[in-house]
Amino acid sequence: MAQKQQVKLSDLAGARFLTLGERTYFEKKIVTACQKAGYEPNFVYQGERIEAILEMIRQQLGIALLMKKSVSASQLAGMKRLDLEETISSQLCLVRLKGRHNQAQELFWQEMKDSSLE
Repeated sequence: MAQKQQVKLSDLAGARFLTLGERTYFEKKIVTACQKAGYEPNFVYQGERIEAILEMIRQQLGIALLMKKSVSASQLAGMKRLDLEETISSQLCLVRLKGRHNQAQELFWQEMKDSSLE
């Protein structure tokens, strides 16, 4: 797989998955996608810290399905990132009260709007 740029979910059947836990809701997306690819994922770690998952990958304890934007290039030093051929998507909705907002809130709001256009 190290020579590939993309991988199919079906190619990962039997892999040891390291993932963010149920509290992130991303785990449910992985389960659904793997079931659609014809298998149940083998989760060997489900946690809340991406740093812990990346360290386990370095120790060759498994592989991880993570969102591109959740891991920087510097965090991936010494690892190979492959894109999935399939798309696993999710939505994030931000809601705020109408009215006055401070500068930090406005900057955050604008950053979220801009990043959703990418």
